[in-house]
This record gives sequence, C-alpha cells and structure tokens, in this order.
Amino acid sequence: MWLEHSMFHTNWAFESKFYEEISECGSKLVEAFDKERIEVANRLGCNVLSEADYLSQTYQYQAESMSVYEALRKSPQTCMWTTDSFHRGVLEEDLSYFYVVMESLAKVLGTKVPITSAIIDILGVFTGVDYREIGLTLADLGMEGLTTKEQIVKYINDGPNPKN
Repeated sequence: MWLEHSMFHTNWAFESKFYEEISECGSKLVEAFDKERIEVANRLGCNVLSEADYLSQTYQYQAESMSVYEALRKSPQTCMWTTDSFHRGVLEEDLSYFYVVMESLAKVLGTKVPITSAIIDILGVFTGVDYREIGLTLADLGMEGLTTKEQIVKYINDGPNPKN
C-alpha cells in the first residue's frame, strides 16, 4: 500500500499546467530570449510580434500592462495539464529546431545572442543532450556558405534554385 501511494505522488509530480506555472524569474528569461529573437528577425528585415503581444493575440488576454508573466499566469486558456514527457518533447523540439538555428543565424548576421546560447548550454547539461550536435543546422537548411543578410533573405524568398 505504501509503495502504491508513493508511486501516485511521483506520477502526480510529473504533471503540471503547461504555462500557468511559470515563475516571474522564468518569464524574465523568456522576455530576455525574446529580445534576442526579435533582434535576429530585425536583422533579416522582418517585423515580428513580441512574445507578450503574441500571447495576447493567441489567448486574447488583455491587460493594462502586458507581460509574459501576466499572460501565462492569468489567461484561462493557458491552464491545460500536461505531462513531463510532453514538456521534454517540446523542449527538445524547440532547442533542436529553433534555438540552435537562431543562434547560427545570429552568428552569420553578426549579432550576439548570449541568452539563447546559455539556454542551449544549460538545458543541455540538465538533459544530457548536445542540442547543437543533434539540432538542425544551416547546412541542413541548404544555407551553408550564406554570409550576408541579402543572401539569406534571397534564399528564403526564392529557394535554392530561383527561376528568374
């Protein structure tokens, strides 16, 4: 009986509300990363929404002072229950297919992304995964050797074999 009760609590500990349980410190990290993401997008000539604005539009959360913390903690749409395995899957996908690529693009564009790099490093230590090793590379995207904003934007807009 004690073992079953203990297992129940262990399983319960691996469930959480996906967004609603974010801390203020965690939301500050999201916002710091978001500044880097916006800078990389701006360097490519793209206008993108901030995370707070995206969350506001997606979850229709309105407040006088919108912050990532408020949007994730107070919006009724963000309180779904998820499992640890769901979180791990999202984490691996985001790090491997977005953070690593963004870090590589930032390097080509000559902008520093220390928060992004730190997130990749620290979460790699937590999980024992080298996300730069398993993640998508610019070469995987056919962008190896592109060294300027203009080359990158042309490739993204026209593809590898543009028809002129």
